[in-house]
Amino acid sequence: MKKPRQEDIPRSILKYNTVAVDPSFYEQGFKMLFLNPECVVVGLGDVPSRLFITPAFTTDLLPPNVAEGIHEVVEIVLQSTFTAEPELKKSYPLPKWLTDFKKVKHLKLVDANLDNLIDLKDLPVQHLVIEDIRFNDTDNLVTAIQQFKHLKYLAYDETFPTNVVEAIRQLNLSVTLLTAEDYYKNRLFDDF
Repeated sequence: MKKPRQEDIPRSILKYNTVAVDPSFYEQGFKMLFLNPECVVVGLGDVPSRLFITPAFTTDLLPPNVAEGIHEVVEIVLQSTFTAEPELKKSYPLPKWLTDFKKVKHLKLVDANLDNLIDLKDLPVQHLVIEDIRFNDTDNLVTAIQQFKHLKYLAYDETFPTNVVEAIRQLNLSVTLLTAEDYYKNRLFDDF
């Protein structure tokens, strides 16, 4: 057999983006339904169940078979970019289209400005994970969190000030407040 010339071998270059998948992911019946720089759609079988997106996401990016069931997802991870390059990460306001996901139970927001978090209060979110967040008004943020009727867990990182944690605790909500590190260590995300 003749060895192919180097220029005849197809070549792919990944810049700034890498997708790492735990092998148990496939054993549990999950599969990758769609992948591009703004969106990763994971499904149980052919039904979308998890969505990893940036604020630039639009359903127009999706093939019709995936777009059809996209608003049925139960888990969303929204972050400014999928890159690990810190200079490319920037804060963004929560997109209005998030309210279209009426079945989301697990919502992770990374690099977000939470000034309009109240817009999401009617979603059935049970797990809210916030990391590298920004906001301008503590009272508005506490009020927004109080409005989430189904919320069971609020996990946060060091960007979530202690005075906000204490203000939420004083409301005596039936919400477990814990650091994102503890949330992941206790595998509370496995419910989904």
